[in-house]
Amino acid sequence: MSILILYASAGNGHRRAAQALYEGFILAGREDIVMLDILDFTPKWFRRFYSGGYGWVINNAKWLWRFAFDISNRSSRRSFLIDGWHSLLNVLATKSLGKYLRQGNVSLVVTTHFMANDVLAYYKHKSGCRCRLACVVTDYVVHRFWAEKGVDRYFVGCEEAKRELVAMGVEESKISVIGIPVPASFLRTLPREQIIERFGLENRFTVLMLASAVEPGLIIDSVKVLMRDTQIVVGCGRNERLRKELEPLQEISPTLKIYGMIDEMELMMSMADVLVTKPGGLVVSEAIVKRLPMVLVDPIPGQEEGNRDFLVNKGVAKYARGSVDLIRHILNLKQDKVELERMRLAFDSLPQGDVAGRIVEDLLSSE
Repeated sequence: MSILILYASAGNGHRRAAQALYEGFILAGREDIVMLDILDFTPKWFRRFYSGGYGWVINNAKWLWRFAFDISNRSSRRSFLIDGWHSLLNVLATKSLGKYLRQGNVSLVVTTHFMANDVLAYYKHKSGCRCRLACVVTDYVVHRFWAEKGVDRYFVGCEEAKRELVAMGVEESKISVIGIPVPASFLRTLPREQIIERFGLENRFTVLMLASAVEPGLIIDSVKVLMRDTQIVVGCGRNERLRKELEPLQEISPTLKIYGMIDEMELMMSMADVLVTKPGGLVVSEAIVKRLPMVLVDPIPGQEEGNRDFLVNKGVAKYARGSVDLIRHILNLKQDKVELERMRLAFDSLPQGDVAGRIVEDLLSSE
């Protein structure tokens, strides 16, 4: 009997959560485990539409994503019609997954994307698949598409998400508030002095900006002001255009460091004093593990706005509406050590530590 972890490559967070769970099962001594992208079971056209379409919309037409998110999240007759067509399309597109489940003798499926819930619930009901189905919700708010009667266990990041699922009809006994799993590497750290030496930085107040998907003008305008007397590390990811625009500024300021992908992100987060980022579910969960105060910017409508509101209300993050706001928040936190420490202490109210390990322990103990 084997374990299957399913994610969807629409955004990076679902895959990273799946990877964290995969590592957790391996550390628990399980070798009969496979991690797969559910979109690999779909036709090429569907894969391009689902993953590529998501990327295009959130980068070029956020208003359309907001409309789609809101209308599909309403509880009404019209929404149930949307649910039906949504589920039917998902099932029709993943016919080969049913064959894989039967041949692979799968006993447990763990999902980190709502599309997989739809499909697995169908196979459990219609095809006699007897595997257990567990779902890990990867944001701190829950869209209705996550709620599926065929799911046996839910793991969520906060009590608010649990209440939302219960309101959608999920049995409370099925839901555990454990946190959102992050890769095991984020549980390690080194003394600050060693991290500073490794990255060639100075021992001073440091702002880490993860800017690959942030509106470029917001980052550039803020860096130009803050780099005068603040140490800033900018991770541009695969955004080469942003990186090329920022790199000349390094020649002006010795306290500005520009990277593409940042190796050992867990160490950089351990060393930083403040994180500037979009409020994606996984990156903010990594910051939670590191107890790293955040300034959140440029959220995607829907799920990221929900994450933002949750974290701001918990006192571990500020929200910046633009570059002026961002600069103000950073300078205030740099000067106000009491407020910065208050934000660090506020992490006590959030699930932390080895979330993936706790989820794995829960699932294996009930086999």
